Amino acid sequence: MADISFETGSEVVEQATIPKQGIRVQLDLDWLQQNIRCQHRCPAHMDVPGYIRLISQGKYLESYKLMLETNPFPAVCGYICARPCETKCKRGDFDKPVSIDALKRFVTDYIYKHKIKIPPTKIKQREEKVAIIGGGPAGLTAANSLAGMGYRVTVFEKESIVGGMLMWAIPSYRLPREQIMFDVSNIQARGVEIRTNTPIGSPGKTISDLLEEGYKAVFIAAGAQKVRKLGIPGEDGEGVMDCLEFLKNVSLGVMRSLGKKVIVVGGGNVAMDTARTAVRFTQNVGYEQAEMDAARMAIRLGAQEVHIVCLESKEEMPAFEHEIEGAEEEGIILNPSKGPKRVIRENNRVVGLETLDVKSVFDSSGRFNPTFIEGSESTIPSDTVILAVGQTPDASWLEGRPEIELTPRGTIKIDD
Repeated sequence: MADISFETGSEVVEQATIPKQGIRVQLDLDWLQQNIRCQHRCPAHMDVPGYIRLISQGKYLESYKLMLETNPFPAVCGYICARPCETKCKRGDFDKPVSIDALKRFVTDYIYKHKIKIPPTKIKQREEKVAIIGGGPAGLTAANSLAGMGYRVTVFEKESIVGGMLMWAIPSYRLPREQIMFDVSNIQARGVEIRTNTPIGSPGKTISDLLEEGYKAVFIAAGAQKVRKLGIPGEDGEGVMDCLEFLKNVSLGVMRSLGKKVIVVGGGNVAMDTARTAVRFTQNVGYEQAEMDAARMAIRLGAQEVHIVCLESKEEMPAFEHEIEGAEEEGIILNPSKGPKRVIRENNRVVGLETLDVKSVFDSSGRFNPTFIEGSESTIPSDTVILAVGQTPDASWLEGRPEIELTPRGTIKIDD
């Protein structure tokens, strides 16, 4: 055991005895919760005090390397992290919490802009090969960890570029694409091979093919790529699309016109991203990527009024508070405590969404079971309705693999 002090300037704010292995790895979550609350609250348990201390000493590369020990996506997190660590920052007990995420972003931006090379780590190579299906955050994180253990890792990605939902579902005004690829480049530097435009499953290469090719294990990280439908009249047909289709088409620069009025159904962060993206086409702000060509897209799309419709009250909306505030600042109109009843069409063209006022969203046992107030119908005019009410996995590519059992939620059943 060893003594360690955490300092802010010259003031010692914490002293404790910890294992010699340090606080960089997850050894004792109970100890972390009592002594380093910010690190405990971080889902990756990043060494927050450690990398901030190195920043204060001007050791930006060392700080960045420390971040990479527990999180292969520090640049991405610097832009889109919800900052749960800051809610537990001890500084916030008597003042304001340290801007932890802003410090992380400062370091990752510094390393990226100055093109500082990360010294390669010597890794003892193993003979075993591992296949990763899916090049999103989960698949790439698994690939990074396995490569760090010496395994020969190949990532199979069906799209033309890796990143998954980071690339397709988070708008570039929130997450610049070069920051995603910067993190990916560090994963590749560990020897991870990435094969894009390579879907796995019928009718192409299958899991059996991978095993026959000598891969000793297959990690499935296909993600949740199917958006739930509402199950209401008028939902099927032109003028109604899912949020992932919309955001992906925006990223590709192939989005068609939305019309003048747009409704986004859903109260989560994806709904906020969808609504704020629609607004940005008319304001011509936020998109700095050349491929987006915001001015051209603004002319093509031209939405002038964007509504969000969700079951929850404003206080209960699952989106982060700063996302809701940002949406309102950009002129997006919130319609909380309203549930879609039907999409109104004239000559098969969307003209509006009929809603009902919500009486309750959950029943007495806390289960999702919305009830509505009879006779409370109202209509919001619209040219396009975009659904952002949650996603589920698409397991159709697993057909022909009876040994892979699915749960009622559509996820893969694993051993207990």
